[in-house]
Amino acid sequence: MSYEHLRTLEVSFDSLLDPRIRQLNTAIPGVIESYDPGSKTVSVSVPISDFYAGDDGGDIEEPWPLLEDVPVCFPGGGGWQMTWPLQAGDPVLLVFCQRDITRWFATNGKEPHAPLLADTHNESSAICLPRLFPEDSAQLDAASEHFTIEGHGVKVLFKRNGNAVIEAGRVELGADGAAQALGLASKQDLVNTNFAARVDLLITILTGGAFPPMSPVESIASQKVFASA
Repeated sequence: MSYEHLRTLEVSFDSLLDPRIRQLNTAIPGVIESYDPGSKTVSVSVPISDFYAGDDGGDIEEPWPLLEDVPVCFPGGGGWQMTWPLQAGDPVLLVFCQRDITRWFATNGKEPHAPLLADTHNESSAICLPRLFPEDSAQLDAASEHFTIEGHGVKVLFKRNGNAVIEAGRVELGADGAAQALGLASKQDLVNTNFAARVDLLITILTGGAFPPMSPVESIASQKVFASA
C-alpha cells in the first residue's frame, strides 16, 4: 500500500470521526439561568456556539439548547453537606457523564437501573459544578441568602448580613472539650444587681450609712454573641 493510499484512508477516517467527536460532550462552561433550592437543580445556558460551513460557503451557527433540571454537585459526604444558594448569572462547569442519568436522578442513587437513553455523554447526562471563574469576572459575588454547612445535628449559617448562626446541641468555644459554661446576661445581670443591693443594705446597717452605696452594676451582656437558651 502506497503512502497516497494511507493518506487517503487517514483523511477518510478523519472525516468520519470528526462529526462524532464533535457530538461527544465532555465538559463545557455554562451560566446559571435559574436555581431550584428544593431539588438542588439548575437551568443552564452554554455561552459557546458551534459553527459549520454552509452550502453557500457561509458559517451556520448551532447554539446549545437550554439545559433544564441539571443536578448540582455540592461538596459533601459522611453525613455532611455544604450548600449555598446559586443565582442567575453564576458561571459553572458542566460535566457530562458517560451514561444518561435521568433515571438515576429519580431514585435514591443506589439501585442499579438501565439508562433511559442509549446515547453517551449527551445533554441529559450533565451535572453542574459550581463555580468556574472566567478571567474577567473572578470576583466573589454577594450571596443571595446564606452559606450553609450542616450534618449530624449541627448547622452553621453564614448569612448575607454578616451574621453567623450555629445550631447545635452544644457549642464549645476556645478549645475542643471546653468545660466553662457561659451564663445568660439576662440572668447573671439580675444576680449581680441583687447581690449589690444586699451588700449596700448590709453596709448601711453596719455603718449607719457612712459608706456610699456601690456603683450601679454594669451589664455583662455581649453585643456580638447571643443565645436562645
